[in-house]
Amino acid sequence: MLRKKTILLSSSCPWTDVYLSKHNYALELVKAGNIVFFLNPPVKKKLKPGEVVIKQSTIENLFIVMHRPFFPMFLRVKLGWAYNQLMKVQAYLILKKINRNLDIVWDFNSYLLFNDLKVFKADINIFHPVDKIFSKWVNNRNADITFSVSNHILDMVESPGKPKVFINHGLGSHFVSAAMEKKVFFKKKPVKVGYVGNLLMHILDHDILKTIIGQHPNIQFHFLGPYEKENSPLVDSSSDESFTFVTFLKSQPNVILHGAVKSQDLVERMKDFDIFLLCYQKSLVRGNYNSHKILEYLSTGKVVVSSFINEYAGKDFILMCKENDTDEFCSLFSEAVNNIDKFNNEDQSKKRIQYALDNTYEMQLKRIENALSHYSILKENINAKLKIGNENFELKKLKSEN
Repeated sequence: MLRKKTILLSSSCPWTDVYLSKHNYALELVKAGNIVFFLNPPVKKKLKPGEVVIKQSTIENLFIVMHRPFFPMFLRVKLGWAYNQLMKVQAYLILKKINRNLDIVWDFNSYLLFNDLKVFKADINIFHPVDKIFSKWVNNRNADITFSVSNHILDMVESPGKPKVFINHGLGSHFVSAAMEKKVFFKKKPVKVGYVGNLLMHILDHDILKTIIGQHPNIQFHFLGPYEKENSPLVDSSSDESFTFVTFLKSQPNVILHGAVKSQDLVERMKDFDIFLLCYQKSLVRGNYNSHKILEYLSTGKVVVSSFINEYAGKDFILMCKENDTDEFCSLFSEAVNNIDKFNNEDQSKKRIQYALDNTYEMQLKRIENALSHYSILKENINAKLKIGNENFELKKLKSEN
């Protein structure tokens, strides 16, 4: 494992009690013996212009870095060249506050907050976009390697002479523990269907969800995730359509809204569901080539009914749409409901659980180490010898541009 490194992990999502991939990588790196500074996105209030504040989290050796640029962020759109120069100064202020030499900068920020990762003067610069992008990026960020959960995203990153490697999403530790428990499945009465995610995200297909809720009045639909703007730090749309949909859900007698749930509590609640949903709009599905929640769903062993997700095409343990229209999704959902014992039988459940356990964050971190070693990026001169043991981990769909 990577050990005794000082790592700056940059994210477009702040540190919260709801763990996404960036948060889980931070936790895994700390568990492996590293010191991690988790760089939150810039704030507009609470801090003075140019101020940087570092707070110890509740986890040993994990520090949260909050900062407010000393200049207005609209320069990023109006004067990109000036913004990039000023962000070099902002990086200096962050480094000065950290007051340690960095071994690794690990950037998950798909919004390209820092144009050049070398400003942090780390030995290794990693770019790791996990969120969708819509135009090609030229890697002028001086990243030594790019990882992503989507081959499509890798294709969108132009990185001449630098390696690009597919690494799937990971399964968090709470889900790992639950997945390893001995399970006895039996159909509940009524059948319980679960969806996990922010209900104010504009990508949900409201029409399909309304249809299946209306067609199955005797089934309970449980939605776990924020649905009120003030409690939703990751809202990307405040359109009337999103709030109209929430109003509809509140009016349905077979719908239960749980609100935001902490990761450790989420695991326990998900054990109670028979079917899981992932339902995205057809017009936006091209931007959704992977989803971290699929592994969490699979770790329960229960059947998943999903819109088309590119990285899971051809997997026989998911009921996945090919065309993503309303009739197709509703038909698949009805098939799952009517044959729940078949889809949640022991063989199918074990297959889902094993797939999830093959993609824990510990496993993904080892695959990342293997890639860094393969491309001679993790060098001896920074005391970064690998300790992977006797295991061999396949680098799936390894990509490198020459």
